[in-house]
Amino acid sequence: MNSDMLATARLQLREFTEADFPALLALVSHPEVMRFSDGIESEAAAHVRLAGYLRAYRERGFGKWAVQERSSGRVIGYCGFGWEEFDGVSRPELGFRLLPDCWGRGFATEAAAACDRHASAALGFNDYLGFAHPDNTASRRVLEKLGLVLLGERSFHGGPVVVYRKDACRNSHP
Repeated sequence: MNSDMLATARLQLREFTEADFPALLALVSHPEVMRFSDGIESEAAAHVRLAGYLRAYRERGFGKWAVQERSSGRVIGYCGFGWEEFDGVSRPELGFRLLPDCWGRGFATEAAAACDRHASAALGFNDYLGFAHPDNTASRRVLEKLGLVLLGERSFHGGPVVVYRKDACRNSHP
């Protein structure tokens, strides 16, 4: 993916670079952002996360992308695909996180919809998963707006999640 491949009216989704580390650290070390996951990440853990994103771009041609607000140029979060093993099957998983001052403004839905379109048009995904903590109603709404179907509640990485699935053969894209 080139650096400006996914653009929406208000957002630019692009590959993270080393220069984005402070923005990524601000995101993954924010207690509100991380409250529905394993907790805040240390600087060392954020470096590991960034290295994983950079490796995914090289090895798979996709990953979690920086979400940049076009009007300000500020990196406000991430959105994109990881590769997860779930119920014995490896498949793409759509994930997103945004800074709290960007919540409630439609940015997550806008970024996730761009990724959804990119999944079928450029990456050739037949289906993908989305995970959310059962109490994270905002993330659940984003996945439902994209047409993902609830599969149920499970344990994943030691915590509860609700699992959604998008099947491009059965679901239309927004």
